[in-house]
Amino acid sequence: MPLVLFDCDGVLVNTEELAGRLSRQFLAQAGLVYQDDVFDRRLAGTSFDDFRLRVSEDFLKATGKPIAVTFFDDMNQAYLSEEARHIRPIPGVRDFIEALVSAQIPFAVASNSASANTQRKLGLVGLLDFFKGRIFSRDDVPQGKPAPDIYLHAMQVMGKNRPDTCIVVEDSPIGVAAGHAAGMYVVGFSGGAHRPAGYAEGLRQAGAAFTADTMPGVAFEAFDQIDEIKFGAQGRNYAMRQRRKAGHQPG
Repeated sequence: MPLVLFDCDGVLVNTEELAGRLSRQFLAQAGLVYQDDVFDRRLAGTSFDDFRLRVSEDFLKATGKPIAVTFFDDMNQAYLSEEARHIRPIPGVRDFIEALVSAQIPFAVASNSASANTQRKLGLVGLLDFFKGRIFSRDDVPQGKPAPDIYLHAMQVMGKNRPDTCIVVEDSPIGVAAGHAAGMYVVGFSGGAHRPAGYAEGLRQAGAAFTADTMPGVAFEAFDQIDEIKFGAQGRNYAMRQRRKAGHQPG
């Protein structure tokens, strides 16, 4: 039986966009400006500890002085205020999850965020009940993404032992690299107004087998891959033909 593993920020909820925008604002005010592609490649999808370490290194290199002691606490407080007002589920993701439930396909979330943060975010958008007992986080493993640890850990706890039967849904190059390193089939989600031109290509370079800029497009590809895992290539081709007859196209 296939297993679908979701990232959280930027895949289930729009917090990657919120955090990215706020981080850029705070960093620019402090004197550190990232180009979009550099920010996405170096910081998007990292754990908070890795984010703090990388930003501190970059700030020291760029300015010759350490970043303010209170910088990260101040930024985090501002983020929590933004999150409470503006967090939303990614459009189409609830339908995707409900389709997995209907098809009795197991799924879980594997995030670089702390477990408590993931639970808070999913609770705020009404998705937590889907993932109770199936939330895996940076807290659970020795190394966060881009190491494959969290995806391999989630697979094992969910009772699976074959990475090639797992489908990962990711939105950052760091997360895609983690799923790819785990030997899993990675679908990259490139949607969001905050994504720069060419973002999907960066996901493919990181190891995504397929990219889509809408969640329905991600879902179609995931279900096609589920059919291939269950029935072989013939099953996938049949499923694709049926969906296209119904007017659906992978994104």
